[in-house]
Amino acid sequence: MKASATFLALALFAVGCATTEAPPPAEPAMAGDEMMEISPDEMMAMMVEAGTPGENHTNLTALVGNWDVDYEIWMEPGSPPSKAKATSTYRSILGGRYVLEEFHSEFNGAPFEGMLILGYDNVRQQFQSLWIDNFSTGFHIQRGQMDESGTKRLRGKAFDLMTPKGRPMRSELHQVSDDHFTMQMFDSVPGGPEWVSMSFEYKRAAG
Repeated sequence: MKASATFLALALFAVGCATTEAPPPAEPAMAGDEMMEISPDEMMAMMVEAGTPGENHTNLTALVGNWDVDYEIWMEPGSPPSKAKATSTYRSILGGRYVLEEFHSEFNGAPFEGMLILGYDNVRQQFQSLWIDNFSTGFHIQRGQMDESGTKRLRGKAFDLMTPKGRPMRSELHQVSDDHFTMQMFDSVPGGPEWVSMSFEYKRAAG
């Protein structure tokens, strides 16, 4: 159980238009749970707006840069934490629509590396993250909102051999300042309490 939880904690450190001479008939589109009739020009305008980075994407660019990371891992509720260090680089990709993190650390003498893609979906109006690493072969996806304090609260499910059908997991990312942010991961087991499984302190690297 302890080894599995540590592994999971590391593994879970987490979205054509054709033109013709005569406009085609209006195509139905979804608006909430209802159908609406809109013209091709209106559809194109909506598509452009939905695909254009906005304020929430600008918010994510505060993460861009190189970071030194101190983090702790709790294998189960009440257990003493294991401490580790890492380096991280965030960069903006795809025209500012997402930020990509490359995370490098070490676990039991073996190199640990992961990648996080974090963005904001204008259509679903929510932040989304996707995490992959070299200790697993699955994607970890979380979705959520940013609260009034600026904390991004995302939720998803963790899958492993112990819980192949998944179990709730969530994360909180809080920007303390331009040069400091934190991330916490919360895990749980069926029928048991939730606990902080990982806690990260990111400090902007000198130079």
